[in-house]
Amino acid sequence: MNNEYEHVAVAETEEERVIDLREIFHVLLSKAIWIVLCVAIFVAGAAIYTKTFTKPQYRATAVVYVNDGNMSATNNIAVATYLAEDYAKTVTLPSVLEKAINNLALDMSYQELTPKVSISLEEESRIVEITVTDTAANIAQALCNEICLVSKYRFEELVDATRVSLYEEARLPSGPSGPNMMRNMMLAGVIGFVLPCAVILLIYMIDDRIKSAEDIQRVLKLSTLGDIPYRRDN
Repeated sequence: MNNEYEHVAVAETEEERVIDLREIFHVLLSKAIWIVLCVAIFVAGAAIYTKTFTKPQYRATAVVYVNDGNMSATNNIAVATYLAEDYAKTVTLPSVLEKAINNLALDMSYQELTPKVSISLEEESRIVEITVTDTAANIAQALCNEICLVSKYRFEELVDATRVSLYEEARLPSGPSGPNMMRNMMLAGVIGFVLPCAVILLIYMIDDRIKSAEDIQRVLKLSTLGDIPYRRDN
């Protein structure tokens, strides 16, 4: 007998855990004004923050070519590919960045410059792209070109041969590359939509109060004989 009651209790518990998607949709729809308001606030906040508190970023890119003498030989091409990989690692050495900063008489440390420098090297390629990002367009250009020259001399000292050619110097950026206001606004809009929906659903899940005849039938498995309308007296 006890087993039968336990079986019924477990069945009721499992049934209570079933979530009606249509009911959730109606719950969210009833709070649509608040959700839209949150999305608008987050998007506006992201736009204001991006425009007011973030500085424009300028990106300058130079292209370097690494060779190994007679490129007609297949084995030399493979060696040059490995040399390009070694050269890419040389670019961000502290000694290289410090010398570039000192040559330009800039007031920064190599720790500050390191995250501004990025290296792009495709697999089995001898072309290395060096990119510098800074809040000043002329500083980004000057640093990029100076890093290319310093790293070229440093690397050629290590291999004791001329192996690096500046294929294309960095040009003065024509406009800022960031921050991307549209991307920030879209991300803020997603957060502004998901966050209130999660809060509304959480409140809905933990709210076990009986508010309607449907709740009585669903929870207590009882039928209602009638409803007493609520009237607010003036």
